[in-house]
Amino acid sequence: MRPLLLASVLLIPVLAGCVTPPAPAVDPASVTVDAGIAMAPKVDAKATLATLKTFSEAYPYRQSGTPKHAESRDALEKAFKDAGLETMRQKFPSAEAAYAYEGQNVLGIKWGADRSHWIVVGAHYDVTEGAVYGTYDDGSGTILVTKLAEAFSKLHTTRT
Repeated sequence: MRPLLLASVLLIPVLAGCVTPPAPAVDPASVTVDAGIAMAPKVDAKATLATLKTFSEAYPYRQSGTPKHAESRDALEKAFKDAGLETMRQKFPSAEAAYAYEGQNVLGIKWGADRSHWIVVGAHYDVTEGAVYGTYDDGSGTILVTKLAEAFSKLHTTRT
């Protein structure tokens, strides 16, 4: 009776999804990379930090719906265009009824050979109320996305 009880106690969490069984071993030689990318592009960390500093100082207080927010959006679109990407804006209404504005996502599109499969990398470019420069939330993510876009724009890729 004790072996059955012990087996039940150990098996119930696994069956309930509480314990994940170990993943099967993967042979590194069997892992393939997208044939459209020979090697990952390099992003210069010092240049990225310098761009982040410039962006954060040029567009402080960029809360959604403010003039600095709109200016930062234009600058990001310019960065994508300067990298050779096609750009577009996706409009959306604000979620706050008390402070209504029209938001816009900025998309930099690097077309690959296959236009039906996309890889999306994103970040938000506004800052929270009370933040001054928004360097870490989310200037760093925003600038890294522009630098990745610039780096990948130079490669021929399978996926968009």
